[in-house]
Amino acid sequence: MKAVVRHVARLGAVAIGLVALRAVPAAAGVAVGSAQIIHGDGSALRSGGSQTTFSVALPQGARCPGDSTKSPWYRAYSFMVPKGVDPASITFKGGYPDKGLGFINGGAYYGAINVARDTGQVIEIPTDFSIGRFSAADVLPNGANTATWSVGLACATNAGDLSNYWGTDMTFTAARSDPHGFTWTSARSGVSSGKSSSLSTGPLIVVGALAAALAALALRRRRSSAARAG
Repeated sequence: MKAVVRHVARLGAVAIGLVALRAVPAAAGVAVGSAQIIHGDGSALRSGGSQTTFSVALPQGARCPGDSTKSPWYRAYSFMVPKGVDPASITFKGGYPDKGLGFINGGAYYGAINVARDTGQVIEIPTDFSIGRFSAADVLPNGANTATWSVGLACATNAGDLSNYWGTDMTFTAARSDPHGFTWTSARSGVSSGKSSSLSTGPLIVVGALAAALAALALRRRRSSAARAG
């Protein structure tokens, strides 16, 4: 009897530990969200050429883990990497992505942009992003006729470490009629390219059910022992 009770207690402790773990990401991973390419006026934009300007829509309340005033400071960055390259692997040391490309705004790379004080919300999203600085060779590597890229906005610390991002797909196609030799189409809705870093609820369900079964067994044995003693 005592052994059963001790075992139930141990399982209860395991379940509590798993609940605590589930409240925190399994790793200092990336909270992956979705983005959407839009016109500057907020309407949907499905395609364009090298000279087409655009904006990016993020989920309502999209924010960094912190703001740009307290350490570790967070800022917003743009990114463009070939499909298959995990955006979570990008770092922004020096204020620029260490791989791929990025959106252009006002003639310069859009990055290291302050986010809202206290809330960390991404608020300064231009309505006239451009990729007109790039050539067909930049977005269609190795002479490909078409190529899909993961693009979007990200948050990173002052050390350049990416914390979370919002991404979608842009597919580039060679086009002789375009001044820079390419056109593009965007995903109809934002594309989320990752899994949650939280622990699964599966272990909690299994442990909880096992603990409940053993607790019921212990109760039946106590009642049986009491009946025999009476």
